[in-house]
Amino acid sequence: MERARAGEGPSFIEARTYRFRGHHMGDVGYARGYRTQEEVDERWKAEPIGRFRTWLLDAGRCSEVELDAIDARVEADIQAAVEFVHSSPLPGPETITEHVYA
Repeated sequence: MERARAGEGPSFIEARTYRFRGHHMGDVGYARGYRTQEEVDERWKAEPIGRFRTWLLDAGRCSEVELDAIDARVEADIQAAVEFVHSSPLPGPETITEHVYA
């Protein structure tokens, strides 16, 4: 981190995360037996987005109203993107090799 902040060129950052959901929609993770509901519940306590929101509020950097407005804008952007996708035509078969790099 010190190297990156000192401007000594590109740096590699390893960020370890926890996957709250399974690998696919039908895989709920803890129901499959490789982790317990208690483990998942405990990990939610350290979930970074919620913790950051709490920190912003506790530090007086934002109000609940401001954060709710940000959430509403993000949700509106997501809904607009979903509507765009649903209203767009499917790509033709001639595009199958576009954006393929390997």
